[in-house]
Amino acid sequence: MYGYLGIRDTSLLENIVAEVQNSIFFGEDQIPTIIQKAATYWWKFAHYQVFNNGNKRTGLLTASLFLNINFIKIDFDMEKLYNVSKGISSNNMTVEDVYHFLLEMTSFDYKKLTKDYLKNN
Repeated sequence: MYGYLGIRDTSLLENIVAEVQNSIFFGEDQIPTIIQKAATYWWKFAHYQVFNNGNKRTGLLTASLFLNINFIKIDFDMEKLYNVSKGISSNNMTVEDVYHFLLEMTSFDYKKLTKDYLKNN
């Protein structure tokens, strides 16, 4: 383990989460799809450096978890994922770039959806 532990900016952390959760303004969702919401989490955590350490990993894991709980699986090509995280933190990728990357690297997880449905019904 290296670096400092903890949250660098609690207000920023709360703002990022609230922005995605409350993205409807004047009846229109500003972040309308699950993949756009995941891209926003990834980009904002990696770009704004909310934590003292691990921001790129936190962004990627938050996006991945958000996709997973919404029955979307991501192709874990570690080199590509690393390159996207580095691109975000070095200002070479926008939220839109991350969104398009995720569109190519994700698919609907019918198996997980069916399993969850059968478990709950």
